[in-house]
Amino acid sequence: MWLMLALVIVLPVIDSRVALVRSSPGRFARTTAPSTVAHHVAAAAVALLSLGGQGGVTTRPPVKVPLGQISTPSTAITSDVVAVLEGGAFTLRFQFDRDGVLLSSGLVFGKVRAHQWRAESHCTAWHIEGAYDTIVEVEDSPWVTELLMAEPAETWGRWVIRHFMVFLDSAGCFEVAAESWGLLPEELVA
Repeated sequence: MWLMLALVIVLPVIDSRVALVRSSPGRFARTTAPSTVAHHVAAAAVALLSLGGQGGVTTRPPVKVPLGQISTPSTAITSDVVAVLEGGAFTLRFQFDRDGVLLSSGLVFGKVRAHQWRAESHCTAWHIEGAYDTIVEVEDSPWVTELLMAEPAETWGRWVIRHFMVFLDSAGCFEVAAESWGLLPEELVA
């Protein structure tokens, strides 16, 4: 009943050229679609779900899926974590000690659309649990939904946006909306 009422209210305000479609668990892609009733229903449902359960619809909470770990425990990091955004790539670089040898390594994210950082003192348990020294993907991310909704019409469907997150001891939580991620190779520091 509430869903039908919400659809009647939302349908007139939805642009008939745009829809968000679920391409796989936790990921949405923006696409163009003909103006049909089915399209309006799908777009309205996605719009309602992105409102965080308002209007009588409940949503799944975001889920963190572990993808990999950094090359050393973050408690062994001896330098600041340096974040650099350059040419669509976002890198996190750090130095660490392993058996008296100073090495550098880090993470790189490709085709970045957005990033955010929280100091350790401003992280909640959600930012730490499961993401401590671990790269996770946040599925069903409201942040990704927000980014896709804001995507300009001329770039619809060109970007794969995934929500990555990692917590590093004494550095905080880094969140990156990007297409891919990888570990930087370990290198000897001169």
